[in-house]
Amino acid sequence: METTQVALGNSVVYLLDEAPEAWRRLGEAGTEDEAGAAPLVEQLLRFIPRADVTTGGGILRRATAEVEVGGVTVAAGDVLSVDILAAGRDPEVFAPDLCAGTDGLFRPLPAQSLTFGAGPHHCLGAWLARMTMELALHRLARRLPRLRLAGPVDAVEWRQGMRTRSPLRLEVAW
Repeated sequence: METTQVALGNSVVYLLDEAPEAWRRLGEAGTEDEAGAAPLVEQLLRFIPRADVTTGGGILRRATAEVEVGGVTVAAGDVLSVDILAAGRDPEVFAPDLCAGTDGLFRPLPAQSLTFGAGPHHCLGAWLARMTMELALHRLARRLPRLRLAGPVDAVEWRQGMRTRSPLRLEVAW
C-alpha cells in the first residue's frame, strides 16, 4: 500500500499544480462512476515519478538471455538497474505529447506500461492499486472540484523513503 499512497500523493500534487483543468474534469458531473478516471490513472501511473529522480537508481533485474539494447550487448546473467519510468516515456511507444493538455491525460494508453512490471515480476496488487487510485482521485475531485495548492509547489515538504518520494503534507485550499 505504500506505493499506492506514494502514487496517489504525487498524482494529486501533479494535478493541482500542472493540470488543474484535468482535476476539474475528473470531478465533473456526468462522470458518476470511477471508470471515467481509469485512463487518467494509467497516464499518471506511467509518467509521474514515484522516486526522487535526482538520485537515479532503478529496479534490479537479471538478464535471462543475451540482448542488444541501444547498441549495447547485455549478456545473459548480467544484473541491470532498470528505470521503469524511462520505459513509460519511450517516444517510440508513447508519443511525447500523449499527456499534453487535459484531453491527452484522459486518452487510453497506446500500449501497456511497465508501471506494475511484467511477466513473473508483475505486481499481484496492480488491480487493487488501480482501483484505489481511481476511487480516491475521482471522489476527491468530485467532492472538492475547486481544490488547489495553498502555496507554491516548491514549498511542498517531501517524505523520502528508501526508494520512493511523496508529499509529507500538502497545504491546500478550496
